[in-house]
Parts: sequence; C-alpha cells; structure tokens
Amino acid sequence: MSMFWHRTGQTPASAKVLVSASALSAATLTLTLTLTLTLALTGCSSASQSPLIGATFTSVSGHDDTGDLAWLGTEPLYVSFTNQNNQATIGVKTPCNTLTAPVQINSTLLTIDARQMTATQMGCSSPESEYEAWTTAFLETPLTYKLNGRELTLSNPTDEVILHEN
Repeated sequence: MSMFWHRTGQTPASAKVLVSASALSAATLTLTLTLTLTLALTGCSSASQSPLIGATFTSVSGHDDTGDLAWLGTEPLYVSFTNQNNQATIGVKTPCNTLTAPVQINSTLLTIDARQMTATQMGCSSPESEYEAWTTAFLETPLTYKLNGRELTLSNPTDEVILHEN
C-alpha cells in the first residue's frame, strides 16, 4: 500500500482518517488548554465552585457616599445565588420588587449582567421605590465581595452592604 501511495502521490483512505483524527485531537487539546489558561489567568471559576452558590443572605447594614443606609437593616435586601446550567444567577429581593440577573463570580469580584437584569413589576410607593432604585444602581457596578464566615460584604468605591447568611 505504501508503494501505491508514494507512486501516485495519493494518501490511502485509512491515512486520511488518521490525519483527521490526529488533527481533531490536537485541536481539542489546544481548545481545552486555552480555556483552562483563560480561566486560571482571569480568576474565574465555574458557578458551581463558588461558595456563594446556594447561599441566601439578608442585609443588616450599609452606607453610601451620603452616609448610613439604616433601611438596609429595617427593610432588608434578601440576596441569593443560584446555578442554572452552569450560569451563576443573583436574585435580590428589595422592599419593593425582586431583581434577577446573570452574574460572573471570581475570587473577589461580582460582575452582574445589568443588560439581562429582570424585575418583578409591583408598583411601589416611596420610600420603597427609592430603595429599589438605589439597589439597581448598586448592582450595575462591579462589586468587590468578601465572605468572612457567614458575613458577606458587597462594595464598590462609594457603597457598601453587609449581609448575614440565612
């Protein structure tokens, strides 16, 4: 068979299959390594590996650049993290509506996809509507998080919310 191959310049069908299988294996390996390195370098982990997934928290206090936000203790936010098809999701029950959005979780940062955020549509009066507006704006910025035992702190450069795990 190899003489036929050399003389005619054609590759036997079995050699073509081996080349195709070899090229496919190399491409799969390259893609796997690329994804692994990308995740390692960006600090991302799969949603199911985050200690936040499956947890629910209740706000106890917070502040922004205007001062203390006492309502976070008296009319708390309820924050939960779930995993749906390996996509982390955050749910936030405000004193008015519930907000839900996909979220990327790495070792210290939550990035909520505000473009895909949905909200229930209850008509709320003041001050609950202002609490919801504040919460929505808070979630639209990348948030640094720190989990210390059962306490979760979410913050950006001007705002901070402290929550306790339920």
